[in-house]
Parts: sequence; structure tokens; C-alpha cells
Amino acid sequence: VDGQAPRQRLDWSQSFLQEEWRKDLEKNASVSVRTFSSSKGSQETDIAGALAQTLEETKDLKAILLITDGDTNSGPSVLSVAGSCRASSVPVFSLITGAEKPLPDLALEEVFAPSFALQEERVTLTWRASNSFEEKKIAKLSLWADGEEVMSKAIGFNPLETRTGNLSWLPPSEGTYELELVLEELKGETFPENNAKSTTVRVERKVIRVLLVDSFPRWEYRFLRNALKRDPGVVFLPGRRGSQLSFQSGPLETLLPVVYDSANPRGLGTRNPVPLALTQRGKEHWLTNLRGAGEPNRDFWSRLPGFHWSAMVTKSRPGSEVLGVHSNFVTDWGKMPILAIRKVGSGKSLYLGSDSAWRWRRGVEDKYHYRFWSQVVRWMAHGRYLAEKEGIRVIPDPENPRVGERVFLRTIVLDENGFPLESGTVNGRTLHPKGRVETLSFSPDPDSPGVFLSSFLAGEVGEMKLRIVAKGAKREIESVLRIEESVREKLGKPVVSEPLIQLGKLSQGKALSHTRWKELTDSLALAPAPKPTIRIERLRTQFSWGIMILVLLAIYWTGRKLFGMV
Repeated sequence: VDGQAPRQRLDWSQSFLQEEWRKDLEKNASVSVRTFSSSKGSQETDIAGALAQTLEETKDLKAILLITDGDTNSGPSVLSVAGSCRASSVPVFSLITGAEKPLPDLALEEVFAPSFALQEERVTLTWRASNSFEEKKIAKLSLWADGEEVMSKAIGFNPLETRTGNLSWLPPSEGTYELELVLEELKGETFPENNAKSTTVRVERKVIRVLLVDSFPRWEYRFLRNALKRDPGVVFLPGRRGSQLSFQSGPLETLLPVVYDSANPRGLGTRNPVPLALTQRGKEHWLTNLRGAGEPNRDFWSRLPGFHWSAMVTKSRPGSEVLGVHSNFVTDWGKMPILAIRKVGSGKSLYLGSDSAWRWRRGVEDKYHYRFWSQVVRWMAHGRYLAEKEGIRVIPDPENPRVGERVFLRTIVLDENGFPLESGTVNGRTLHPKGRVETLSFSPDPDSPGVFLSSFLAGEVGEMKLRIVAKGAKREIESVLRIEESVREKLGKPVVSEPLIQLGKLSQGKALSHTRWKELTDSLALAPAPKPTIRIERLRTQFSWGIMILVLLAIYWTGRKLFGMV
């Protein structure tokens, strides 16, 4: 109702279970109430799993009454249990709680910022916001640092539109900043509490050292060298002479994210320029996020000047991530990788299969070219500064985990002489936000001396303290990870009714809106009693029955003997 706060579905469901219909139903049947969510946590809903578990664990089940909005974000479709319900003669009655349309609201759904940044480096916060109003809205998006507004911009939303973008801010000095991104509250919003999100960024002064290797000073080398001089890592660029194949047959082979095509050392040339096409992973990765240049989305990748030449590769190596592919050329493994990344030992490697990124400068100078390579260098050096101490470093992935995510820890340890630790044990301990202590055991990476691996499940929102000790090398480090809340369950979403309606038809049940609850409970009361379970026991297949027959035969023949009948 206009002017009134919306009633939560959980509150309505709990009060509904106390109505008179339940007492009437309990006169002829037993009513058992169960809450459900996914085994992964309360922020994930697995309706199909809950139904399957109920069918398996409950005897003499007459019917199932499901009170839900129908939105399942974990597990299979609810229709996957329709066959089991029908075979068990258990109808499913669904009371669909919620509105058919999304409630009017502006929501700041997600904000990401690196947990560490270099001094004199701009911190880029990537955000996603949605408008569930049925009309266009304009709202101010502002960034606050330690309680002070440092920048803002107006964001326009079309009706029922989700927008993404970023804000770029230069911290004035070293230190730890509490950042908050706030979306202006507009009149008529249903949930004003979802208009802000907070994060923490640590800023320190570090120097990134870059080694740039090339066969001779081409255009790409010249522009990149000048850019790196302005913004002080290893970058490999192939060339037309086919020298890139020497990487594959030498000690650098394990660093390569791709497998070169040795039959075509001179690469692939095209008369017309070919743009780089992003993969789905490439669209999500911040390496390819050039929106700070003022673009509203990533469509500009198809508009950037293309390349006339690229190295030939057959496929990506296992463990690599392909961010961009050739728009036209296809190998036996799919479209040919052009941009790929890979974690190797304690570091990272990046492969760019063309030497023509300098062409992105056409008409805009360094607008895209410099931003891309600047992000490459920072991405390569980023992990080493997340948590480091003399002789030991830990790199968490993801660095800003959410509840329910598994966090992988990569710890690099040097011995007392400064060489990678090859013998010895590494152990760790986590103190979760609510006081739970978890012991971690690290295993050595067989491919990378001095690298030790472990993982844990982020289960609670808040700051988690981490301590890692390598006794043999006399190294230890402490760090803090901030566990953020999962955002899979969103407020104000419309109901998902069609699967529940189909499930009701297939199981001889029914699905109705919560406004028609009386009609549904009347139908539930008329549901037929469960059919008696008929079990056929085949006596001839039971061992005990065979023993009993053998005993009776023994008695029979013994009796005949005693009475002289044989």
C-alpha cells in the first residue's frame, strides 16, 4: 500500500502458519513445518533439494505445502522433482508470496575495489546498480572516504534498467581508507537501506620495476616504454620474425599461457584489420575494464582499431584464462586466443598475441593504450603487496571474498638465505569474525619451489584474522581479510510463478497467489490420503526362510527314522 512499509515475505509466512486453517487441518492429519535454504548458506535457495529431501525422509506423506516466491538461485529446477512427486502420489501445493512486478526501488547491488593500491595510483571502484521503477530516474552517485565526500556524478537510469560503471579516485596520501559508495535516495523507494556499500583500501608507497624485452624498437615498444617511464612485471611481445617460438622450447615455456603453432612461425596476417573479441571471462575481468576512459560499457572493444597480424597458437594451456580471442580465425580448439593470463608459481604471466595495441592511440592518443598497459603492470604486481613481510608473502584469491566462497591462499616463503623454501612445513590459523578458530595445513606446490597452498570457506561476515607460520624458515605473517555479505538474495524481486504452476499440474497439486490462500488451503484439506505402501516379500529369496525349511525337513526325516518309516 502506498505510504506504508512493505511487509517481508518471511513475516507474512510465519503469521500465515498460525492461522485457523492449520488447526482445522491437524484434525485429520499431522502437520510438520520445515524451513529450507541451500546447504551453501541462507543467502542461497534450493527449492528442488528441499522437496527431494522431504520426499525421502517423510513417511506417509499426504501432500506438500510450499510457501515461497519461487526464486531458486541454487540447485536444479523445481520441475526436476515433478516425476518423484507424481510417482509417490504426493501433490505439491504452492502458495506464491510476493508481487508480480518488482517493487519500485534504486539499489546499489555490487561494489568492488582493490584491497591494496599504490600511492599516486587512482583507486577504481567498479559498481552495479539497478532501477526497478517503471520510469526513468536520475540519481547522484557519491564516493565518501573516511566520512568525507570526495567525488560524485549523476547517473541516469532507464526504466527497469541495470547499469554498471566505475569511479576513479586518487587518494591524497598513504594510509587505510574506509570508502563508502552512496546512491542518492529518491522519493518512492521501497528499500532505501540498499543504496550504500562500504569497503576498505590500503594505500602504500611502492615502486614497480618493469623489464621490457623486444627484438628491436618497434612502435609498440616505443609507446609502451614512454608510458612506463611516466608510470613506474615482465611483458612478452611476439614479432613477425617468429622469435616467439624460442619461448616455447626454452626455460620460459612453463610461463606461457598458450601453446604456439610451430607449423606457422610467421603468424597470421590479414588485409583488413581484425578487432579483439572478449570472452565472457574477459568481459568480467578488470584488466579489460577501460570504462574509466568515460565509456558507458565494454562495446568500445569492437570499435577500437584492429590488428593486421597476430602470432599463431593452437590453444590455451590448462590453468590459463582466455580474456580475448581472434574475431575470425578458428583453430581445432575454437577461436584462437589473443589475450590470455596465467598464474605461475608466485607470479603471473600475460600473453598478447599482437604487437599492434599502439593502434588504439588513433585519434585519442594514450586514452586506451596507456590505460590498458597501466592496468597490466598493476595487475602483475598487485598480489605481492596484499600481505607481505620479510621472506614471506600471502596472496588470497579472491582478495575480497563473500560469505559462502572458498578462499584459496598462495603463500610464498623464502629460507634464511633468501632462496625458495624447499623443505619444511607451513601452517596457519584463521580467527573467524564470530570467534571460531580454524587450523590450516599448507601443501607445497609441486611445480613451484617455495610456494605453499591452502584454502578455507568464508562463512561469516566481518574481519577474519589470518596467521601463517613457517617454522623451518623462521618466517611468520599476520593479515586481515574482510568477508563481505553475499548478495544473491535481493529485496523487492518479483515472484517466479510459472515453474511452481507447472509443478502443481504435474503432481496433481495447485499453485496460487498468497492473496488466494483460503482457496489453496481448502484444496489442500481435500487432498486424498496417502496410498498404503505395498511391499512384496519374496520368502524364497530370504536366507532365514531357507534355514527354516531345512530345519523342518531335518525334523521330518529324523522322525521317520525314529518311527521306522524308512
